[in-house]
Amino acid sequence: MGYLPFADYGAYNASKWAVEGFSDALSQEVAGFGIKVTLLEPGSFSTEVGSSSAVYADPIPAYDDMRAQQQEQGGNTVSATPDGVGEALLSIVDSDDPPLRAFLGRLGVDYVPHVYSARLEQSKEWAPVAIAAGESGAAHMNTSITVVDAGGTAVSRQATIAAPAHQIFDLVADPHRRPELDGSGTVRDTPVSGPHRLSTDAVFRVGMRKYRNNYTSTLTVTEFETNQTIEWQHSLGQRWRWEFEPVTPTITRVTETWDYGDAKLPLMLKLFRWPTLNAAAIENTLRELEARFAPGPK
Repeated sequence: MGYLPFADYGAYNASKWAVEGFSDALSQEVAGFGIKVTLLEPGSFSTEVGSSSAVYADPIPAYDDMRAQQQEQGGNTVSATPDGVGEALLSIVDSDDPPLRAFLGRLGVDYVPHVYSARLEQSKEWAPVAIAAGESGAAHMNTSITVVDAGGTAVSRQATIAAPAHQIFDLVADPHRRPELDGSGTVRDTPVSGPHRLSTDAVFRVGMRKYRNNYTSTLTVTEFETNQTIEWQHSLGQRWRWEFEPVTPTITRVTETWDYGDAKLPLMLKLFRWPTLNAAAIENTLRELEARFAPGPK
């Protein structure tokens, strides 16, 4: 069956996977003619497949230990006799809605669910990498921006960046580099007042320009976990939060959130469309990070 590969049987496994693909495609090709296809997936049966009917190549000594382990594990497998297969086949043939795949014996029923469960879990774990690969060109990584539900008073966006978490964190943790991360177009390219490396309770001031007015934002760091989280709060209450989640040693899931739940003038912020404007600004910032760390020539 094209489900469970076994070491030392590579060519045999490949033939089973080939039958899987061919049969699956065939079922789609003939469905319009009212023809049903069933792919039989036999497990372990007592036949001559591993004895008198088998032809073995000369063994390579380097794999002796692997073969011994394989034989030991195979000795614990209970093989069924083929006697009941005929009745099972007739029940499938007589069915008005036969399955595309049908297990024969207990091997598929007992083991395949575990195999697929493990594959699904692994695919979920590595989904960000898959998405990043699927949306990147040969020399440019252009991941999608994901909307994150952070509550009714917050806007949050997420992107997968092709850089280690510590490298992105160091950039965000230096307030003097704020102009490099500005996606709003409101941060002035003027000297920032404050430390070059943030920490909990650190205060920094950034020159801003909005609605044709120049002003200074005073920000206080409320949370700082190296390579994981940075959050700062404006003197008027709204908060910016950055979260860094390593996907692999060289790929990081970055989430930026703006939350006005503690703002002193929340209605004023909504009136002037700050949630919408900051959502767009965050998306621009994340795209800037994507471009900065995209592989290939800049």
